[in-house]
Amino acid sequence: MKKIKFTKVLVMVITLILIFQFNANLSFGAEIIPADTWISSQGTGSFLFVPAYSDEYTMQFKGNIFIEIFDSNNNLIAKNYIGESILESPLTQKVLKAYLTQGETYTIKIVPKINSAYRFIIIGATPSGGDETARLQGKVAKADADRDPSNNLPIAGALVSVRKNNTSETRQTYTDANGFFSFEDLAVGEYTVTISKEGFVTYRDEHLDIPSTGKTLNIIMEVDSHSELRGKVTIADDDTDMTNNLPLEGVQVTATKLGITAMINRTAVTAADGSYSIIDMTPGLYRVTYTKAGYMEIIQDVIIHEGEVTVANATLEVISDDFSGTGTASGTVINALTGAGVESGLTLNVRRGYDVTYGDIIETTYTGSNGAYSVTLPAGNYCVEVIDERSVPDGYVRYQSGFFNIKVLGNKTIGNQNGTVTPILPEGQIRVILRWGEYPWDLDSHMTGPRVDSEDRFHVYWSNKQYRYYDENGIYTTYVDLDVDDVTSYGPETTTIYKQTDGIYRFFVHDYSNRNLTDTMAMANSGAYVQVYISDGLVATYYVPQEPGTLWHVFEYDSTTKQIHALNTMTYQSSYADIGLMSAPALPEPGSIEEDIRIIAESISEDK
Repeated sequence: MKKIKFTKVLVMVITLILIFQFNANLSFGAEIIPADTWISSQGTGSFLFVPAYSDEYTMQFKGNIFIEIFDSNNNLIAKNYIGESILESPLTQKVLKAYLTQGETYTIKIVPKINSAYRFIIIGATPSGGDETARLQGKVAKADADRDPSNNLPIAGALVSVRKNNTSETRQTYTDANGFFSFEDLAVGEYTVTISKEGFVTYRDEHLDIPSTGKTLNIIMEVDSHSELRGKVTIADDDTDMTNNLPLEGVQVTATKLGITAMINRTAVTAADGSYSIIDMTPGLYRVTYTKAGYMEIIQDVIIHEGEVTVANATLEVISDDFSGTGTASGTVINALTGAGVESGLTLNVRRGYDVTYGDIIETTYTGSNGAYSVTLPAGNYCVEVIDERSVPDGYVRYQSGFFNIKVLGNKTIGNQNGTVTPILPEGQIRVILRWGEYPWDLDSHMTGPRVDSEDRFHVYWSNKQYRYYDENGIYTTYVDLDVDDVTSYGPETTTIYKQTDGIYRFFVHDYSNRNLTDTMAMANSGAYVQVYISDGLVATYYVPQEPGTLWHVFEYDSTTKQIHALNTMTYQSSYADIGLMSAPALPEPGSIEEDIRIIAESISEDK
C-alpha cells in the first residue's frame, strides 16, 4: 500500500532553512540536524545527526566537497566526493546512502575540495524504503496431535516481535483472545519474526519477506514439554508370536516432526536389547524411520502427547534383506462388539509403513466370508485401513473406519494377522479394544470408574462383565460392559462405556496367564496394544511398555473434561479382583507357607 508521509519523509518546501556564515577554513562545531531540515553554509565543519528511526537513509548534498559519516564509535559508515572536478558547478546534487540506527549519534564531516568558499546544502536524511508499506497479520495457535490445523486452540497474550533485518527497527504487539495479531505500515522488506509465551517453545523466522501486498501468517507453537518416545526393535520372523523375536541392536531411529511448522529431528540408536528412547520431544505428529544395513527400512507415524511417555511400538519387527521378494499376509477382520468376523465387502486399503494412516494406497482388497482376507505384497511392513463403503439397507450393521498393521516376508504366507473394527458408535459412547499376539494366551481388560449412586467405584472385568444402575422401579441402565472376553490369544477384548458418569475412568490390562509370577516380560513381549474409539473414530492407540510386570495401567479418562491421559505404567498384581480398587498387595516369598496357601486358594477360586 502507498502512504503519504508528513513527518517521516522530508517535505522540502516547508523545511526550516538555517544559514551559517563562516570563513572557508574554519570549523563551525556540531549542530543537530532534524530529518526535515535544510542547512546552508559556506565552509568546512561537522554536523551531528540522530535518526528518529532505523532504516537506510539517503542524504542529498550540493557543492564541491568531500563527505564522511562516522558513528559514535568513530567507525566510518560512508563517504563520497560531491562534484567531479574543481570547475564543476557548485549546485551539482548527489546522494549518499547509509544504514543508520535509531537513537545512534552520527557525525557528518564536510571538507571543501578546493581552497575557497563554496555553498553547500545538506538536505535532511530521508529513509530510502520509499513510500511502500504493508500489513503483517496472523494467528498463533497451540500444536496438537492431529493433522488438521483448523482445530488448534488459539494462544492469547503471546508476544509478537518483528525486526527489519537491514535496519534493526523493531515493533511489538500481543495476540488477542483469538490468537490474532497485526502490524500496520511496515516498510516492505525482510524481517525477523519472533513469537514467545511462557510454556511454549519460542517461534522464530529470521527471513520473512513482507511484500507490498502484505503477509498473513498461521503459526503453530509447540508446547514446551518433556515428552518421551520409547520402543523396541526386533528381527522379523514368520509367525505372530512376539515373545520369540530376537532383539536388533544398532538400528538408527529418526523422529521427524510433521505439520506446518519447521521440521524437528530427534534420533536414537537401539541398544543390545533392541530398546530405544528419545527424550525432550514436543507434542505432535512424527514420522519415525528405522534403518540398519542389511534390513529393510521401516517408517512409522507416531503421535506424541503433552507430558506423556509414548510407547511407539510394543515390538517392531524389522525385515532382513534375506526375506526380499513377494509374500502373503492373511487373517480375519473382526467385529469388536461381537468377536465374530465381519461381513464380506469391507474395503481394505494398504499403505506402506507401520501406523501410516494417510498417503498413497498401494493395494486395495476386500473382506470375504466371515471377514477373511488375503493380500500378496512385496516384503515389508504395512498398515491396513478398513472402510465400510457397502451399500446396505437401513438396520444393517455399519462400521467405523479402523486400522491394523501387517508384515510380509518374501516367499512366506503369514496368517492370523487379524484386524478389528467397531460398529458405528453413538455420540457419548467410548469403546476400548485390546489386541495382542499368540502369547500369553490370556490377557484381560479391566475398567474401573465412578458409580452413579455412591462414592465407591465399579470394576468391570471377566468376572463382573457389566456395571448397571437400577432405578426405583427396578429398571436398569447399562453404563459399562465387557462386550467381548477372549481367553485364547489375539483378542479382541472389548469394553464399552455406554453412558458416562462424571469422574475418572481407569483402564488396565492384566496378564492373567502369568499373574502369579514376580519376574516376567511375557506381557511386554506380547505385542499388546489398546485402541480407543469415540463416535468420530479412532482417537488413541497405546502399545504395551517394554518393562516387566503383570499389570499395565494404560490410561485415565476424565469424563468431565473429556480428556484422556496415557499412563503406561507396569507393576505386578496377582489379585485380579482388586485391580484398580486398591494398592496391589505385597506378594509372599516364593516357597513360603503363605505362597502355598495363596496358590491353593486361587486354584479353587472362580475359573474363567
